[in-house]
This record gives sequence, C-alpha cells and structure tokens, in this order.
Amino acid sequence: MFQNIIEIIKMPVTTIIEQSKKEDLKKGAIKGLILSALLSLISIISTFFSIIKSVTKDSFWYGERTSSEVWELRWEKIEDAKLFSSFFKQILVYVIVIAIVALILYIIAKLLKSQKDYSETLSMTNSIFILFGIGMLVNIILSLIYAPLGIIVTLMINIYAILSLIHAFKESLDTVDVNQLVLVSTGVIIATVTIVAILLMIVCDISFKDLSSVTSLMSSLSSSSSDVSSLLDF
Repeated sequence: MFQNIIEIIKMPVTTIIEQSKKEDLKKGAIKGLILSALLSLISIISTFFSIIKSVTKDSFWYGERTSSEVWELRWEKIEDAKLFSSFFKQILVYVIVIAIVALILYIIAKLLKSQKDYSETLSMTNSIFILFGIGMLVNIILSLIYAPLGIIVTLMINIYAILSLIHAFKESLDTVDVNQLVLVSTGVIIATVTIVAILLMIVCDISFKDLSSVTSLMSSLSSSSSDVSSLLDF
C-alpha cells in the first residue's frame, strides 16, 4: 500500500493507468470506501486542530482567560462541531463524490466510443483522491507551523493531482481527437453540475424564484457598492 502511494507520487500518470487495469469493480469499491473513511478522519483531525488553534490565550478574544477556561471553551466548540456524527456524514459525501467523478469519466469514455469499464475510471479516481488525502495531511502539519504555507503547498498538490488525472485519462483512451475530448468533457461536466444543482435545490427546498431573488439582491448590493465607491472618489 505504502509502495503504491510512493509510486503515485513519483509517476502518477503511469501508476494510475497500470492500477486501473489491475483492479476490478469490487476491489475499487472497497478501496473507495476505505479511502473515504480515511479522508473523513483527516478532515475531522483538521477541524479538531483548527478549533484548538482558534481558541488560545494569545488571541485578542481569550487573552484574559485562564488556561482551564480556554480548554473548557475548546471542548465546548468541539462538542458543538459534533465531530463523531460529522465523521460518518463526510464518509458518505466522499463516497458519493468519488462515485460521481468516476461516473463522469466513464460517460466521457463511452461517448468517445472507448471500451473503458467503470472499474477503471473508479480506480483512477481513487488514486487521485489518495493525492488529495496527502495534500490534506500536509496542510494539517504545515498549518501548525505557518498556515499560509500549508494552504499554498496543498493547492500545489491538488493541482498536481488534477493534472495527473487529466493526462492519465487521456493517455488511457485508445485513439481520440483532443478537440472532441474537450467538447464531450465540457458537455458532460456541465450536464452533471446542472443535475446536481437541481437535486440540491429540491433537497434544500429552494425554488428558481428564490434563486432569482438572491441573484437580484446580490446585483443590488453590487450596484450600491459601486455607487458608494463613486461618491467616495468624488
């Protein structure tokens, strides 16, 4: 397992393609579930450390508190965060995201008349989320030293992961016109985002009218801000 992670970091495109040919759907699903649990755990750890860092005696708001009072506040915030229930909820979220990304790649491959199976795209997606997990861990460690550094390095790792997936997926296709690949990929992604947005609106009970009201409000606020800026400039 550790060797595979090293290989993904060193040679992401080659390793992703090779692993996708070895893993069947069952193995990919189990790997995705385990990976989702690990990502959720890392996220919970990150939240825990964020709470600890946000409530300190060095801060303006808690400088006059005693150490015991600071720790009481920390534990109150940790309890309010409901980390235990969040852990299981995030597992579900990661499982869904991994499944959807793999499905998007599968649909693109089929539209381009590739013989690629869903198990292959699932394996590719799992490999990329391993890199995302590494980025999250690096962010936790570096944030303890200097928060902006953690954000920058994590962003670099995420870009590295996304580019690796794009190139691995392209290379794994038999023979494909790049222009057609871009066109089909754009169409599938737009359709997916639209469907997800509609489903979220249904689940959250948000109507198009409400959405229009929010858009109008944002436009009004933007316009008001511009008017105030003009008056200040005058």
